[in-house]
Amino acid sequence: MNKFKTQLKLIEEAWLKPMSDERAQELDDEKIKIQIDEIKKRSTLNKDGTYDVDGNVYLDSMGLTEIPLKFGKVNGNFSCSNNSLTNLVGSPIEVNGGFYCYNNQLTSLIGCPKYVGYDFWCDGFTKKDIKQVCKVEGEIIV
Repeated sequence: MNKFKTQLKLIEEAWLKPMSDERAQELDDEKIKIQIDEIKKRSTLNKDGTYDVDGNVYLDSMGLTEIPLKFGKVNGNFSCSNNSLTNLVGSPIEVNGGFYCYNNQLTSLIGCPKYVGYDFWCDGFTKKDIKQVCKVEGEIIV
């Protein structure tokens, strides 16, 4: 087999071979790092270590078990849905848009925002549970 065909065969095998769990985790970690770096670029770091963001924050479907930054104020939407979060520690204190944390493994609302300017989407809790810890200007969808 000539050199070109050998290289093509190696490429095909690599393409068709399932990715290892370790490599998949490396790619997930890199995806999270890129997203965090992008958020930091458009944020203000406060003295208390929280980040204020002028715009939206999307941390959906990243395999997160915790929120990777501590947020102060988000002047847009904040979404951390479709992860493996058990609490909301690190979530913004104030969200002027919507707050979306559905499809996680939440066991408590610890860390959820104190104020949400639009809708609050969360499963596993009642509207009453959410109203006890957060002022929501829009709808509460449970």
